Amino acid sequence: MPTTGLEYVVCAPYIETGGVVTYGEGKVVTKAIKADVAINLNDAVLYGDNSIAEAVKEFKDGKLTINGTHLDYDVMAMLFGHEITGESGSEELIARGDDNGAYVGTGFFASVIRNNVTSFRSLWFPKVKFGVPNESLETKADSIKFGTPTIEGTVMTDVDGVYKVEALHATKTAAVAWLNEKANISEE
Repeated sequence: MPTTGLEYVVCAPYIETGGVVTYGEGKVVTKAIKADVAINLNDAVLYGDNSIAEAVKEFKDGKLTINGTHLDYDVMAMLFGHEITGESGSEELIARGDDNGAYVGTGFFASVIRNNVTSFRSLWFPKVKFGVPNESLETKADSIKFGTPTIEGTVMTDVDGVYKVEALHATKTAAVAWLNEKANISEE
């Protein structure tokens, strides 16, 4: 299905207790610019009688790269394990070398079009571990160029062996509601 847009990046802390997965309070991560998903497979071929007798391709892991407009301190604290100090309006974000963010469930939706009908494909990755993004800052000189953060995470299987869940919705409202349910985000 051809995609025509990307919206509503969310995540929630992954909590595994006694073989059951739940999610802590979720957050909207950023306004979406781009998302890339690359899945890596374990690949094995068994030869017998001079030909291929069996071939196996299994999920190994994946890479989820999300580029967005900004990352708020509370999102960075959850994703990367950084500390927020101070009061609202004068907060500081403290990043330590041994910070270790939470595993999170992460999702978003894309507008898709098929036979001239637009629908909304929601994707949810139940267990992802993001790393601290690189930064590139530059002066605006004669023109303004936006610098936006890109986070990269490792996609893993959850306790049930699931690495991705997706659904197709007729409306944006339904796509947002589905993601809010997955990410434990209260609809106000």
